[in-house]
Order: sequence, then structure tokens, then C-alpha cells
Amino acid sequence: MPTSEPAAGGDGEAMRVCTACGQEKPIEAFFSPYLDKRRRKWKGACKVCSAKGQATRPKEPSKYELARERRLRDYPGSKVCTDCGEEKPLADFGQPSRRDKAGGRIGLVFSPRCLACQSKATMARQARKVEGAA
Repeated sequence: MPTSEPAAGGDGEAMRVCTACGQEKPIEAFFSPYLDKRRRKWKGACKVCSAKGQATRPKEPSKYELARERRLRDYPGSKVCTDCGEEKPLADFGQPSRRDKAGGRIGLVFSPRCLACQSKATMARQARKVEGAA
């Protein structure tokens, strides 16, 4: 069974057995150790096998993509952005907030700006704030 500690080879070079391919390789073929509270641990798979594993692994959608897909499913329809004037799906306006309407009903209210325009406005506001403080 391979250990996490490298063993010295015949020529004095540290060697380690890859847990993925089973070949004995020099320690430089492995990612550097990370610190544990008790001991130093080396990654079990060599760099080549780790790269192969990453390449074959399917790319999972990010949490932002999943949230947008959920909003598209939950809030069908479209709206016109007040800044850019483009008609976009409601999912591009972010998560709606619940606001009380007259008569005790609760309505969903989306932002008047799309997420892209909201981001631009926020960055511009922060830049003005930094310029004013300097």
C-alpha cells in the first residue's frame, strides 16, 4: 500500500507510487505537499493522472448558472430594462423581492435594471466613492 511519505530511490532521488496509474515516479511528478496538523501529506495521484482526471470530469454548472436556470423556470416572462432599454427574460433581473401591495396581497417586484446594468451602476458608484475619498 502506498504511503503519503516519499521513499528514496536507488540514485538518492525521492520516489513515490502514483495511486491512479500505479507507476513509481520521481517526487517532482507530484503536486507539492500540503500541511496537515500532524504530518505533511503528498497528493496521491501524479500531475499527469490528475490532469487526465480533470479533463474527463464533466464541467458542472456554477451556482450562478443554476440560480439563473431556477429563476427562468420559476418566473417566466420578460421585462424591459430601464438603463439599456432591451427586453430580457425576468431571470436577468435577479431574485425578486416580496413587497406588500394594497389590500394585503403580496407581489413579486423585480429590479428595474437588468443584472448587467446593475453591476455597471454599482461599479461606477464605487469608483465615484473612491475618487471622492482620495
